Amino acid sequence: MTVTLKVTVILNLKLMSWNERYEAVIGLEVHAQLLTDSKAFCSCSTKFGNEPNSNVCPVCLGMPGVLPVLNKNLVEFILKMGLATHCTVAPRSIFARKNYFYPDLPKGYQISQYEEPICANGYVEIELQDGSRKKIGITRIHMEEDAGKSIHDLDVDTLVDVNRCGVPLIEIVSEPDIRTPHEAYQYLYQMKQIVTYLGICDGNMEEGSLRCDANISVRLKGETALGTKTEVKNMNSFRFVEKALEFEINRQIALIEDGGKVVRNIIMGFRARNRRANALQRRSARLSLLSRSGSRARACR
Repeated sequence: MTVTLKVTVILNLKLMSWNERYEAVIGLEVHAQLLTDSKAFCSCSTKFGNEPNSNVCPVCLGMPGVLPVLNKNLVEFILKMGLATHCTVAPRSIFARKNYFYPDLPKGYQISQYEEPICANGYVEIELQDGSRKKIGITRIHMEEDAGKSIHDLDVDTLVDVNRCGVPLIEIVSEPDIRTPHEAYQYLYQMKQIVTYLGICDGNMEEGSLRCDANISVRLKGETALGTKTEVKNMNSFRFVEKALEFEINRQIALIEDGGKVVRNIIMGFRARNRRANALQRRSARLSLLSRSGSRARACR
């Protein structure tokens, strides 16, 4: 026990020393599932908890010859969010296909926005630990449809529920203005407050109504160039986001101090109990550069 305590103290002292010399650069992508009665491009129900694979039709399954029709409430809800976050609303915006292949995406592509999002260049304010206020820029807010859900935690092969396919989403992409896990926590809390106050999302992270991906890099304080980033995905609570960011920041700093280089990775999940990233599901970001048409592709969800 004495040896363990000594090692822990030495490690904590090293982390304190490193954190005095390094700073983190964090950007967040927040996905909010909207409280519409029907899906983004068809009349199927969006009700959570229905029988698996029951809220589907040829449109949200991407059958040949179908014609999607845009949900009016999706547009109205994203306009509310754009105005609430001081964004500029584009007089013209377009949809794009995000092409990738995964079992829970029957169409093989996702309808999203890329070159011309409907809302851009906004901000929100968060409260820091010293009581001061800080603006976090918002690069864009765009409309898209959700994918289905792969279920891996049963004692059988992976199951797929496509009820969620086509459920309307907005994606809120922040500027890389966040510097600490605490700031990220405050930013997410502010986002949840806004979407619930507007009545456009229930903010339930456990049910997947509000989801967050984080992009993290580190650099020496005073530098302006960005470091190599990693992306942490599939975090289902504010606290998990904060803990995952703490872990990844310290991992990158330790790697650099040891003479290594940060590799651009996608990290799927975070084990809260032992505070470890799921290294078994770590993938090179090069795998995410799939074929695409006017949009980014994602290798996995």
